[in-house]
Amino acid sequence: MLIFGSGGHTTEMLLMLEFLDVSKYRHVFIVIAETDTWSMTKISDHFANKMRHKVDYSKITFKKVKRAREVKQTYLSSVWTTLIALAHSLALVVECRVDLIVTNGPGTAVPLVIANWLFAKACCRVTKTLFIESFCRVDSLSLSGKILRPFSD
Repeated sequence: MLIFGSGGHTTEMLLMLEFLDVSKYRHVFIVIAETDTWSMTKISDHFANKMRHKVDYSKITFKKVKRAREVKQTYLSSVWTTLIALAHSLALVVECRVDLIVTNGPGTAVPLVIANWLFAKACCRVTKTLFIESFCRVDSLSLSGKILRPFSD
């Protein structure tokens, strides 16, 4: 499962995935936020024109997830939306049953990684989370990085 954020997070993830050979995987789930229209266009364009390997679209499923926090939403008001996003994320990880999550730190990833961790613990599943901090973070971890550090491998 590849979790994309909006804007710079999407660009960074696409740069990291240029050499991805989708054919080597059983299935790849690409997750973006429901309200993120820009990333879908950017991902589609990148996969069509810039990937080093031919993309086997039959092995890719795009999924949309609720955001824990919209851009400029206050932290206090995001408590409720985070709980909704966590419930939605739990349903998604139960459906997808992924072996690996790769993320570079967008807020969208927080409920998904935690839901996947909870699901793995509850069902005795082995799953890994690869958290790659955003390129722009050179002195300290982002808020997502601080939250997800205990849940990441």
